[in-house]
Amino acid sequence: MVVLAASICTRGGKAVLSRQFRDMPKCNDKSSRVEALLSSFPRLTNTGTQHTTVETDNVRYVYQPLEELYMVLITNRQSNILQDISTLHLFAQIVTSTCRNCNEAEILRHAFELLGAFDEVCCLGYRENLTLPQIKNFLEMDSHEEKIQEIIEKNKELEANEERKRRAKQLDQQRKELQKRGAGANSSFNTGGYSAVSSRPTYNESPSIASQPAFESKLTKAASAPRGKGMALGKKSKQSDLFEAVRGEAEASPLISAPETPAYEEPPTKQAAVDTESIHVKITEHLSAKANRDGGIESMDVKGDLTLLISDRDQGKAKILCDLDNALPGVQMKTHPKVDKSAWSSNSTIALGDVTKSFPIDTSIGVVRWNSKQVPSDFNLPVTLTCWPNVGNGTCDVTVEFEHTGDRPVKNVVVSIPLLNDQDPQIGDSTVAESQVSVHSSTSNLEWSIPTISSDESSGSLEFTCSADDADEFFPITITYEQESPLCGLDVADVVAASGGEGGVQFSKELIITGTIQVV
Repeated sequence: MVVLAASICTRGGKAVLSRQFRDMPKCNDKSSRVEALLSSFPRLTNTGTQHTTVETDNVRYVYQPLEELYMVLITNRQSNILQDISTLHLFAQIVTSTCRNCNEAEILRHAFELLGAFDEVCCLGYRENLTLPQIKNFLEMDSHEEKIQEIIEKNKELEANEERKRRAKQLDQQRKELQKRGAGANSSFNTGGYSAVSSRPTYNESPSIASQPAFESKLTKAASAPRGKGMALGKKSKQSDLFEAVRGEAEASPLISAPETPAYEEPPTKQAAVDTESIHVKITEHLSAKANRDGGIESMDVKGDLTLLISDRDQGKAKILCDLDNALPGVQMKTHPKVDKSAWSSNSTIALGDVTKSFPIDTSIGVVRWNSKQVPSDFNLPVTLTCWPNVGNGTCDVTVEFEHTGDRPVKNVVVSIPLLNDQDPQIGDSTVAESQVSVHSSTSNLEWSIPTISSDESSGSLEFTCSADDADEFFPITITYEQESPLCGLDVADVVAASGGEGGVQFSKELIITGTIQVV
C-alpha cells in the first residue's frame, strides 16, 4: 500500500490538518494537489451508502467521520483496501486519544503532536508496524541520557551554591578578623579631623568617635564669638582656646574608648573554652522511640551524622580512620558523594575520591549519615519506665519506676509526667538519692531529673499524690537522656595525612548522643 496523504478536513472539504507522504504534481493554478483533492472529496461521498471508500481515476479516498470532521487517507488505487482501513483506524485512534473533542479548534491546538504521530505511522507512504501504545511511548521522547544530563546540571548548581555559601562565610570571617585587628587604625581614620586642624600628630592616638561632636561644639562656640571688639593685651586668643579644647579632648579620649578594649578581646576568650584541634570531628545521633505501658517498643527511629571541621589548610586532604563495632542491626549508612566509597566500604576510611581536592576549610561539612527505623528482636531501650496510678475519690497515688535495661549507661535523664488537674502535687519518697523533682506550671509537667542510670544503680522509683480522675491523664510520659557512645557503633580511631606518613594527625572529637522515649 502507498498512502499519499493523511488529512483531517471539514464536511465541506476544507483542510484542517494534512500530512503529505509522497510528492504529487501541482494543479494548473499552482495550488496544492492535496487541497484540490480534498475540496472535491465531499462531492464524491454518498450519504445513502455505508461504504467509507471513494475512488476516482487516479486516487482512492478512505475516510472515517470524526464528529463534524473527516479523517481521510488518500492512497493510490493499487493499494490493499484492508490495510488502508486498518491504517485509517489507527489514525483515528491517534486523533481521538490526543484531542478531547474532535473539532477544528482542538485539532489546531494539538497540530504539532498529531503531525508527529502521523510521521510515526507512515514513512514515505508505507505503513510502519506499530501500535498506539508504541506511538505514545515514542512521542513522550523520554531520554535516559537527557535525565542524566539534567541530574548532572542540577548537581553542578547545588555545588555552585554550596561554594558560594562557603566563600561568603569565609569572607565574613576574614572581615571580622580584619575588624578585630585593625580596630585602632579604623578609629584613627574616623578622628583624622583633629590632626587636620591642630597639625599635631599626637592627636591621632585618640580612637574615640564620640569626642568629635564635642570638638564640633567647641568649634561652633569659637566661631560664633561676637565681633567688633579690639585686641586686648594679656588676653588669650580664640585660636589658643581652640587648641586647648582640642588638646583636652585628645587627652580625655582614652577614658572614653577604654571600655571598647575588652569587646575585642572577648571572642578569643570564648574560643579558648572550646578545646578543638585543627581537625575537629563531631558525631551526633538521636534516638526517637515510642513504647507502650508494658515496656514494649512500638516504633523507633535512629538518625545521626558525622561532621568534619578542618581549620588548617595543610590538613585539607587528611583521612579519617573509623571503627564500626557493635553496630545496631538494620542501620543504613551513606557517605557524601565526594567521599571515596571504595575506601569506606573496604576499611571504613573517610577520604576524598578526588585526591587533587581537599575538604572545605573552616566549614563544617557532613561526610557520613545514617538512619534506621527497624526494631531488632534482641534490642532493648536503655531505660524502661512503668507508671502505677491508683485513682480514687478524686485523688491519685502515683508510683513511677524506672529500670536500666540497656547495656550502656545513660546520664542527665529527665522524666516528664503531665499533670492536667493539679499544679501542686505532694511529692513522696524517691529511692534515687541525687535526683530532683520540680513542677513547671508553664508546661503542666512534673519533671524528675536523674543524674545517671547504670548497672550500679539500675532501678529507682518516685511516689507522689495529686488530683486526677483518670489514669490516662499521666500519659504520654516523655524520657530524655544522653549517652556516651552511638548506637551505630561508629567511632574515629585515628586521623592520618593524605601522604600516608608515619604517625597520626592531632584531632579533637565531640559526641552528642541523645534520646527521647515516649511512653504512651
